[in-house]
Amino acid sequence: MLGFVNPTSPHDPIRISRHDGVVTLTLDRPERRNALTPAHFQLLAQHFDAVAANPDDRIVVLTGVGEAFCTGADLTGSGDEAKSLAGNPTAREQWTRRTT
Repeated sequence: MLGFVNPTSPHDPIRISRHDGVVTLTLDRPERRNALTPAHFQLLAQHFDAVAANPDDRIVVLTGVGEAFCTGADLTGSGDEAKSLAGNPTAREQWTRRTT
């Protein structure tokens, strides 16, 4: 498979690229040290689900831009954002595992 980078805008918090069965997910919020909001947990879960469903994807590399890989959960958002996890059990499990 040829290398592929998803057609995202430069401000997307998670970039994805594919090359020869290797999927690289890059957290791209260096100004927040790649801390993840509930919406980012959902997006990450969607990427993991897509990789799991694609037989061409064999390895996942999770990395971050800047000085920190990921400082954990970004707790600066509203409670409404955390409620958005209700529809995605995988993202909800990731969020609660890291914040409780």
